[in-house]
Amino acid sequence: MQELREPLDDLLRGRLTREEHLAQGHIDVPPLPLVQGSLLIGAINGALMGLFAALRAETPSVLHLFATTFKVPLLFLLPLVVTYPSLYVVSALFESKLKPR
Repeated sequence: MQELREPLDDLLRGRLTREEHLAQGHIDVPPLPLVQGSLLIGAINGALMGLFAALRAETPSVLHLFATTFKVPLLFLLPLVVTYPSLYVVSALFESKLKPR
């Protein structure tokens, strides 16, 4: 988790998106830890939402707990998959020097 914290902090604070970094054509943030972190946070969020249904007094549903644990991380990542092509086209139209990766 430490290997993600520093680059993510730099990215969120704008240190990696300065003009000199963007002129190089890439941002030095590894994508795999970001995806793993998103999946983990989404799974925790989904589990907590499902826990509400599992602990209800009337008709508790443990199945709902498992369903939301898997569904929420997909809800975080699938919009990125769907919108990535349009984001690439827009960046090409604005002549961004960032590469697709």
